[in-house]
Amino acid sequence: MILFQLVKVISEYSFWLYGLCGIGIIYYIWIAVQARREAERTIFTLERETTTGQAYRALSVALVFAVIAAIIFFIADVLEPRLDFPVIEEATPAALLIPTPSPSPVPPTITPTPTPTRVRPTPRPQGPTETPTPTATPVPPTPMCPNPGVQITSPGMDAVLNGPVQILGTANIPNFQYYKVEVGSGEHPTTWSIFSDIHKSPIAGGLLDIWDPSAYPPGVYKLRLTVVDNTGNYPLPCEVRVVVEH
Repeated sequence: MILFQLVKVISEYSFWLYGLCGIGIIYYIWIAVQARREAERTIFTLERETTTGQAYRALSVALVFAVIAAIIFFIADVLEPRLDFPVIEEATPAALLIPTPSPSPVPPTITPTPTPTRVRPTPRPQGPTETPTPTATPVPPTPMCPNPGVQITSPGMDAVLNGPVQILGTANIPNFQYYKVEVGSGEHPTTWSIFSDIHKSPIAGGLLDIWDPSAYPPGVYKLRLTVVDNTGNYPLPCEVRVVVEH
């Protein structure tokens, strides 16, 4: 966790660190130039050696600043975008089960036996045959996520999937940095995995990602959308339960 925070701080303040390194490089190169000129003007060997040593030491310090600037560039522009920052999950309290009282037994009611009566059958009129109305396929409901900037609108809750599916929704919060879509197995997943990559562009009512469940065993899964801001914080993720069938 400390390593992630250090990378985050260096990435956020990289502009100022570059400036400090640049000032250090310019300052010590200027000292080296002045020492070099002093060595050329002096006529004494001991003073010439002293000023030449000062010039070399100043150039060495300038080189150290250049190396530090290169390390900052590697951390801020190469390492930080590839890191998957850990997401801290909050435990969900389990619902208390309240026992349902058993209904009291009702004494049986004695029904009188009817006397059979012979009734002539009434002829049924011949009418037009009714065509059954086809039943519409129910649309899975959209998951109820509290933050309007973190929404999965498709697939719906308990949607049955058997092939690649487009994950639609919104990932757009203030100070947006990136979002990611993860998948977990079971009703209450203990582990989550990213099946594509993190995305650095916000989406408002569009395509978030594409998931192919063909490589997963049949069963219940959950898709989770997490949107992170530029301070490393994030609102409550949006989850949707789906069913994979092959």
